[in-house]
Amino acid sequence: MAIVALGKQLATALQVPFVEFPLAQRPKEIFAVAKMIIFDYGRTLYDRETDDFFPDAIPVVRTLAEKYRLSIVSVSPADEEETRIKALREQGILDHFEEIVFTENGDAKSKEYEALLRKVDLKANEVVVVDDYIIRGIAWGNAAGAITVWFQNGKFADLVPNDETGDPDFTIHSLSELPKILDQACHFQRGQCG
Repeated sequence: MAIVALGKQLATALQVPFVEFPLAQRPKEIFAVAKMIIFDYGRTLYDRETDDFFPDAIPVVRTLAEKYRLSIVSVSPADEEETRIKALREQGILDHFEEIVFTENGDAKSKEYEALLRKVDLKANEVVVVDDYIIRGIAWGNAAGAITVWFQNGKFADLVPNDETGDPDFTIHSLSELPKILDQACHFQRGQCG
C-alpha cells in the first residue's frame, strides 16, 4: 500500500518509529494535501507558565505562513481574548492568521473547528491541527480525519492517548520541529501543500 510505504519513508527521514494503523482504525490519509494549520493558543503558541510566546513560536508562524493558511481555535476566558489578540499584534504575527476563534467552553471547541472549516471552505483532511491537549484538539482532529500534531510539553505532556482521543499522527516537543514534519509530508505529495 502506497501510504504505508510513504509513512515508513517519512518515519525514517524524521528518525522516529513507524507505527502502522489498520485502515479500519485510521480511516484517513495521513499525507493528505495540507492547506491550513490550525493552532491552539495557550500552551501551544503561548507559554502560560512564563506568560510569553514559546521562543520558537514566532519564527515558526512566520515560516509556515509562507506556505500555508493559518488559524487559531482555542479555549479562552472572554476577558483574555483582547489580550491575546494584542499579544499576536505586538509580535507582528496577527495578520498571518486568517481566522482566530476563541471559545470559553472547552466542550464547544469541536463545534468551533467544524464552523471554521465551513467558513474557510476546507475539509478536515486538508488541515493540520496542532495542540498540546490531546483531549480536545487532537481528539477532534483524529475523529474528523485531520492530520494531528501533538505538542507534547508542559501541563498536559503526561496525558496518554487512549481509544477516545486516538493517537496523534505526529508528536513534537518543540514547535521548531513542525516545519520539518510538514516539509517531509509535502515532499511525499510532490510539493502539493499550502
